[in-house]
Amino acid sequence: MRGSVRPSFCGLDVLAVGAFGGLGSLVRWAAGEGLPKAGVPWGTVAVNLAGAFGMGLLAEAVRRDRSPESARRLLWYGTGFLGGLTTFSAFSGEAVHLGAGAGIGYGVFSLLAGWAALRAGRRLAAGASGRSAAERRAGQR
Repeated sequence: MRGSVRPSFCGLDVLAVGAFGGLGSLVRWAAGEGLPKAGVPWGTVAVNLAGAFGMGLLAEAVRRDRSPESARRLLWYGTGFLGGLTTFSAFSGEAVHLGAGAGIGYGVFSLLAGWAALRAGRRLAAGASGRSAAERRAGQR
């Protein structure tokens, strides 16, 4: 976080990251159980895209508010909840399991869709803040 004040993290932060990470992991597990498993692993796709979108919202909010509390929100919700929610290991394993052609397609789709979801989250958060399109473009450089 350029230009921000780095807070002094404490024991409560460690507990919060663990608690939010556990909650994110439970949501990930529920999505994997609740969504179809045949063919494309939709549970993993859903949580990774939701996590990218959520990180976009959070990143834009933190970028606007460079306070120690904002850095703490990034730690608790970004590292904790979104870190527990999203899964690179399952994504990688599923890409290999799908085989060369489908796995590469799944990987490319996931990366591009994740990038788009993150951008959409940032744009939504920036729009909610009332920033102009020119201000949003300047902030994304």
